[in-house]
Amino acid sequence: MDAHCTPDNPDISADEDCPFQAGQGPQVKEPVCAPLTPEATQDITWADVFDIFKANESGNCTSPACHGVKETAANQIFLPADDPDVFYKTLTETKGSVGTPFLVPGTTAYKDSWIHCCVAGQVGGGSPMPKSSGLPTLTDIEKVRNWLRLGGKGP
Repeated sequence: MDAHCTPDNPDISADEDCPFQAGQGPQVKEPVCAPLTPEATQDITWADVFDIFKANESGNCTSPACHGVKETAANQIFLPADDPDVFYKTLTETKGSVGTPFLVPGTTAYKDSWIHCCVAGQVGGGSPMPKSSGLPTLTDIEKVRNWLRLGGKGP
């Protein structure tokens, strides 16, 4: 362990053996999110995906119990239901348990935008979101995947 690895300053990108994760207990080296086939089967926009992420029936990332209230947001990741720009920017700037942002816009390399593993509850996506096993329908999961296949463009 070094200066990049303390309970107050955990950084798996600087020290991959660092056992700390801010407010989460031990940090683990997450397996790589498996790639998917590159062909999109439908045209999906950010607006479509944003509707899924904030819908009550989809698990609602923006609920007060998850990421919808700035002061109490899970893992300090605030995803506001009323601001798709901030929501998208947060996905592109916030590093999750694998040490990279949830979304890398403009790429169709699924190892880069590993949010698809989170919402599908698959290995390589950190904790499934929503808890406990990802989005409740395969239709919604496939819409997110199609959006990523098209480059994960934002608002």
